[in-house]
Amino acid sequence: MEVDFLLIESNGETSVYRGEFQIGRILVVPKMTLMGMAQSKKRKSAPIARSYDTVIHVSADGQRYAVAFSGKTLSALETDELIKRSVPKPLPL
Repeated sequence: MEVDFLLIESNGETSVYRGEFQIGRILVVPKMTLMGMAQSKKRKSAPIARSYDTVIHVSADGQRYAVAFSGKTLSALETDELIKRSVPKPLPL
């Protein structure tokens, strides 16, 4: 089953990643555009996969979200604030 993961970076930035549901660790490889492919060929580099720890977060209003942290796990209150401020918003489970 595919779900929207709210990816939370160690610096507080958020993004949404749609992937197969799993708890534990996931690897996320950034999507490549044609421009990105051309630039990576020039630099002879490849997109780097990032590792995230995933959890099910239950927000204050009772909604459940798939959340993935790249750094330390945040408190429930901090995670709720990031979900409210994230653009685009992840779909609840």
